[in-house]
Amino acid sequence: MRTRSIIGLALAAAGLPTPASRAADVATAAYAPTTTVRYGPAAEQHVDLFLPKGPGPFPVMVFLHGGCWRASSAAASAYWPALAAFAARGVAVWSVAYRRVDEPGGAYPGMFADVAAGTDRLASDATRYNLDLTRLIYAGHSAGGHLALWDAGRARLPSASPLAGASPLHPRAVVNLAGPGVVSAHPQDMDKVCGAGTAAGLLGVPTAARPDIFTDTVPARLLPLGVRTVQFTGSADDTVPSAAVIAYDRLAAKAGEAIETHVESGASHNALVDPRTRAFADVAATVGALLGAPAAAAAAAGQPNTP
Repeated sequence: MRTRSIIGLALAAAGLPTPASRAADVATAAYAPTTTVRYGPAAEQHVDLFLPKGPGPFPVMVFLHGGCWRASSAAASAYWPALAAFAARGVAVWSVAYRRVDEPGGAYPGMFADVAAGTDRLASDATRYNLDLTRLIYAGHSAGGHLALWDAGRARLPSASPLAGASPLHPRAVVNLAGPGVVSAHPQDMDKVCGAGTAAGLLGVPTAARPDIFTDTVPARLLPLGVRTVQFTGSADDTVPSAAVIAYDRLAAKAGEAIETHVESGASHNALVDPRTRAFADVAATVGALLGAPAAAAAAAGQPNTP
């Protein structure tokens, strides 16, 4: 894996594993969301909303889960403990589920259309749940980090794209947790890591009418996004190695983007979204600072000191 090119490394976004046992499912259920909001008829077209205690108004993090862009790779509920931990720190989490490339309707452009629709639904529901859209960020882990970068930059989609359209929301930042922003047309690598058909389903297939189709799906092709970007990567990440995340940082900085990348010493891929780790505490403190949520930063500071 580590001998691949930077582009090849960037394709290895596997995300969290599906819970392996009924006991794990029960443990995860203890962190269930406050409510679920539907934005479409398919099972995965919904939002898990995690609300903090108290009256609000609450700062908001739109979150996109990982899992190699495939339903067969990870369950969105695997992220519930992390999202509940953010809510306990005073941050409302609008976690957008979406159809993946191995589900009906999920292949390009379906998954991206779901991300956009689920995110934009927040604009109409914010008042109902007392959410403060002036304090809004986007975030995602692994494959979800790629989607969060895309979500933040989709205002720059070409007019010929079926995904083009104005968003009613304007995040103050995007937080990429070990996501590959430099995915590109290397189907042999992507399909080997994530499964046959992943590349075509995710990136789309160039045609005579749209030879530039990757400008629809690759964050690096949309630079500069025009949104402050903060990235986290673990030095011990062997799923999306730090080199892949840093590669996006360099491209973004060259394009004039305001970007910073934090390498968490000794942290694995999933440590960034494990509330028991020091890496998660660092992520939570940054989220709290970006959103002006002092309680989030203070609580994160008391987390254990494990990688």
